[in-house]
Amino acid sequence: MAATSRQPTTRSHPPNDDLSWDLDQLPLPADQSATDAALAALDEADNGQRKTVKRVRAALCGEIPADEPRPIDWLRAIQHTGGDLVVVTWSSAGFNEIEYVPDEGRFFVAGYSALDRLQGEDPYFREVATRSAAKDLLHGAPRAVTADEATLVEGGAD
Repeated sequence: MAATSRQPTTRSHPPNDDLSWDLDQLPLPADQSATDAALAALDEADNGQRKTVKRVRAALCGEIPADEPRPIDWLRAIQHTGGDLVVVTWSSAGFNEIEYVPDEGRFFVAGYSALDRLQGEDPYFREVATRSAAKDLLHGAPRAVTADEATLVEGGAD
């Protein structure tokens, strides 16, 4: 089967009533690991030699455990797509979108914080992230969308 025909896996998630924010704010359904466009971006970035891209794609398709790619694998995959791939992480406290802007040569994290909202502060943020800070957010089983599908990064969906 061709790499582009593999579908993203479905993942479990906590019930909506356990969260202090609405899962509809996520750029993809909470039980979906990646969008088809994100998988296509990874396919395009894979030149046949990029093991990190292959590992991230395999995790998103359920071919290997979702938590098997290391955070550095995710960062390299984001970079190899030239800014097309955005990685999404989330918890009961909110969610983050991690992007790489090639023209600036740096990572950015955009996020929504339910805690900030509860404290009456602006719950949305976008900030430059060091490679180390971005890596810290990529433990577990991140999800993937394209920059156009993201809801918080610049240029993403409204």
